[in-house]
Amino acid sequence: MLAVRLRPSWYQAGRVVSPLIAFGASAAFVVGGLRGGGWAAAGFVILGVLGGAFFGGGAVLAAGALLSRRPLLEVDDEGVRRPAPWPRPRRRDRFLPWSDVAGLCLISRSVAARGSRVRDHLLFLSDPEIVDHARTAPRPHLVALVLADLPGARHAPWVLISEPDWDVPLKAIVAEVARHDVDVIDRRRA
Repeated sequence: MLAVRLRPSWYQAGRVVSPLIAFGASAAFVVGGLRGGGWAAAGFVILGVLGGAFFGGGAVLAAGALLSRRPLLEVDDEGVRRPAPWPRPRRRDRFLPWSDVAGLCLISRSVAARGSRVRDHLLFLSDPEIVDHARTAPRPHLVALVLADLPGARHAPWVLISEPDWDVPLKAIVAEVARHDVDVIDRRRA
């Protein structure tokens, strides 16, 4: 079985530290409100408590996701599994058996995150007609496969954006999928 996880990185650590900073600011609101008097002070306390609950919860969720080491993707002899993110239970995992995987298409697309650079996308295709479409379609049609909310367009049921923090290289994932007699269409340079 191949399990893809996020490696700890400065980016991942920033997702924990950011809400902790805001949590500290919320605590300062509470302290400032408790030192004063009147309605304004009560407002500060209320805002501080609400902010503390919100940002404290965000910090716990971000830290739990980082420390849980739950895989983002599992590829085994039965199929492809996308485990539910922590803290959701594993019974909420999504599973796609090999009999339902007609192809894997790799495309590159610019993503407005972490420096707005080009990211590789893995599209697990379940319809042989869409696999043929992915082989021959012009680039805008390939990008449309990624957009599930585009009305009237075909889309891939599963789309994963490869992250630089994955602990398994993209080549290893593609090789494992290809080992199960799945058509791999590499259109990253198309």
